Amino acid sequence: DSVAKYFGFSFDGSMAEMYPACISGARLVVVPGELRLAPKELSLYLAEHHVSVASFPTPFGEMFLQSADNPGLRKIMLGGEKLRTYRAGPWTVVNGYGPTETTCLSTTYPVYGQLENIPVGKPVWNTQIYIVDKQDRICPIGVAGELCIAGLGVARGYLNRPELTQERFVANPFETEGNPALGAPAARMYRTGDIARWLPDGNIEHLGRVDTQVKVRGYRIELGEIEAALLE
Repeated sequence: DSVAKYFGFSFDGSMAEMYPACISGARLVVVPGELRLAPKELSLYLAEHHVSVASFPTPFGEMFLQSADNPGLRKIMLGGEKLRTYRAGPWTVVNGYGPTETTCLSTTYPVYGQLENIPVGKPVWNTQIYIVDKQDRICPIGVAGELCIAGLGVARGYLNRPELTQERFVANPFETEGNPALGAPAARMYRTGDIARWLPDGNIEHLGRVDTQVKVRGYRIELGEIEAALLE
């Protein structure tokens, strides 16, 4: 494989581009900055350099899917925001989900068609997903609750923010000894604030937020802070 290095080095998603390519002997192709917002030109560049695997932020990825014509791409990873549109091609599109706090991908879903609400998929290896109600009880299949993540990728907390760390990074009440071969659940669990539910086929459907936080171009925006500023 030849893997596109699209994300900036300061973004956690860049680790999922660099390290898998380097440790498996694949080639890493660094995308020039001037092409990162030009889907048609980028498609030509990837074809010229025989890139077979690429990752994009979801809004740009949706534009790329609509305009690209690149039979050499076999896999396109998307993540960061809700995937709303899909176009079939010679590639497999994978919808990824994972907050930065869980470094850096928690679930994946291969997309094979347009759905009203495209799922975020199933947990990746060494990751445990729990969907819980307000009393921290496991929700049955089909019942919405807060999505919580445990596993080796969960961060230790927020830098110099002990109160927020204590609120969001909690002891994992579902920790069991588990099977070491599969990766035992970690002692820490991250409360994402996302609402989700299990589907009967084992995939997860993202439904929204427990608060008023939204994402704009990949940035987390607290609408309450804007409201407070307006009220002043």
